[in-house]
Amino acid sequence: ETLKNSSIVIFGCPRDKFSAAELDSVKKYISEGGSMLILSTDGGDDARGTNANDLLHDYGIHINGNCIMRTLPEKYLHPKEVLITDSVICRELHKGLFGKEKVEREM
Repeated sequence: ETLKNSSIVIFGCPRDKFSAAELDSVKKYISEGGSMLILSTDGGDDARGTNANDLLHDYGIHINGNCIMRTLPEKYLHPKEVLITDSVICRELHKGLFGKEKVEREM
């Protein structure tokens, strides 16, 4: 019921396992046209002891245990990793989250 009125549901690095009822509720929300953004951290489900992959599996998505994006540089980056030091949210995501186009900031 709570999710039904939402444009998007965002899970920012879940710390606890989803219950069976929560998984069913989110899957129902998505099947009815809802949108979801799920974020994770270094180590993914294994490091956090969560079950977000149980939710993502039906959609062909899997959170790997390695990092694909870092906020701090290291001496060598893996070829599949990217360093993000100062980012701007993409227009489509910003519009979905805030209902308006992003405003470019002046340098």
